[in-house]
Amino acid sequence: PYTTLFRSTAPAACLIQGTVLDAESGKPLPKTRVFAKAGRITSILHVTDEAGAFCFERLEAGSYELVFSRSSYVDALYGARPGGEKGIVFTVDGAASLPPLTVKMLRSAAIGGMVLDTTGEPVENARVDLLRKTWDEGWNSDSVTTTRTDDRGVFRFGQLAPGTYYLCADPNQSGSAITFYSGAY
Repeated sequence: PYTTLFRSTAPAACLIQGTVLDAESGKPLPKTRVFAKAGRITSILHVTDEAGAFCFERLEAGSYELVFSRSSYVDALYGARPGGEKGIVFTVDGAASLPPLTVKMLRSAAIGGMVLDTTGEPVENARVDLLRKTWDEGWNSDSVTTTRTDDRGVFRFGQLAPGTYYLCADPNQSGSAITFYSGAY
């Protein structure tokens, strides 16, 4: 006679769990990469299911930040402003679950263009700075990033959160012939 052994295991409780949604439509975002980061070195990856849900069943005791990444969306740090670098740090004891989280991700935007000289010719290797309008007891501009034009004079900044941005181009790389574009995106 044959003996069959069955082993029933209950699903592990989620220590950190939640749902990732599109900020505009409220629809779930499947296939979003969710990282539980403990410091600069340790990072544990999960991917959301079709309902946008994620679950970290096993985490060693410690402090974690949650980072969310999906193509065509601005990378998000839980608890930070869009594009921000200061989020909420979760303390996990390895046994007790935290309440479920809801994360709303914003579609990313891009700004691109071309730098031309005074004769209308493209300028290769021109420095282009991207600045963002910020509030700190008054309106200021903070540097976001810098790039250089390619051989066609073209530049592009991607993965941008909503906001007001300024472009500053130095086609001569002299620091004296600087142009600002003050359109809002």
